[in-house]
Amino acid sequence: MRFRTGKYAGMTLEHVKKIAPWYIQWVRENRPEMLKDRSPSRPKAPPKRIEPPEDDGKYRIQPNLDFESEYKPSAEQAFGMNFPRKENDDG
Repeated sequence: MRFRTGKYAGMTLEHVKKIAPWYIQWVRENRPEMLKDRSPSRPKAPPKRIEPPEDDGKYRIQPNLDFESEYKPSAEQAFGMNFPRKENDDG
């Protein structure tokens, strides 16, 4: 049996008995569940694959390719920043 947790995690019970018998006594008094063999867990089933729904493009965002639009936003509108104005800037 190997310790799964604690100071000597990963070491066998026999090895820990040789190097630190006081620890085995402490475990018996305070954490007896650490000395129980772990029962093998049942094998896990592979996760089920969920197929994405069919996409007909109805709910996709469509690009606006109208580059000749009359609407020309200012830098503040386009980027949401406050740029310092030049003194002779009309807008």
